Amino acid sequence: MVTHPGVDLISLTGGVVTGRAVMAAAAARLTPVLLELGGNDAAIIAPDLAVSDELVERLVTATYTTGGQVCMAIKRLYAPVRWAGELAEAVLARCEREVVGDGLAEETTLARCTPRRGATG
Repeated sequence: MVTHPGVDLISLTGGVVTGRAVMAAAAARLTPVLLELGGNDAAIIAPDLAVSDELVERLVTATYTTGGQVCMAIKRLYAPVRWAGELAEAVLARCEREVVGDGLAEETTLARCTPRRGATG
């Protein structure tokens, strides 16, 4: 697909190895490439920070903005053991309020990155 003459731009969110391969293939046709590569960002919860609605909202936003398809999206969370259960439950409860669907639908709060048929085969 990268070398197909009908492709005018390539955008990839993925790993560095894949990004290099895509860039090399795109270079043959001078196809512009936008790469978001290799992010492995963590959120670190300080021991003196209590679980709050604001904290949970910020964590969810930092994880799922643009469908999580940005190199600086949170992939790991480090929290004091005493907060781990409460924090996990609060984040899960917040995520369960999201409406996943068509990004153009008014009720959708989190757009799918892959169509349902693509995810199920």
